[in-house]
Amino acid sequence: MTDVSVKLTKKEQIEQRRTLILELRSQGMSQEKIAGVLKPDVLKISQKTVSRDIEYLDKHRLEYVKRNRQHMAEEYQATYNNLKTLRRDIFEHYRAFKAKDDIDGMIALVPIIEDIELSIHNIVASGYHIEAELIKYGQEQNKELEERMEQALAKTKRNIVV
Repeated sequence: MTDVSVKLTKKEQIEQRRTLILELRSQGMSQEKIAGVLKPDVLKISQKTVSRDIEYLDKHRLEYVKRNRQHMAEEYQATYNNLKTLRRDIFEHYRAFKAKDDIDGMIALVPIIEDIELSIHNIVASGYHIEAELIKYGQEQNKELEERMEQALAKTKRNIVV
């Protein structure tokens, strides 16, 4: 068997590095811990690079959401529907245990029901949060465009007067 090496462009290397940093960060790792995992002596990724990448990821979060909103909407919808199906199914089991007066079975399902309900609540809340962030982003973009338009108009008026 032969090893095949694929040369990545600088842009692809940066994207892969940032994806890895995002993955580690989403696992609750601190910036320092991430830098320790991606040791400069092994992967040649310094603490400073990790810091810059985290700053970049934070700054471009909304652009990421915008680029991936169709996929995110599909995942959101699928997850929400799956949770509702699980809730329906778990309550069917709960009612079956209740019909048999199986208190132990009913009690065993309570933590699962609570987890499903919390998950539904969280996904609905995250949907509102994402929507609010997109609205805020849109408002900021509109403000920037208005400012640029006013500058262009002012420049045009100066040129006409002269």
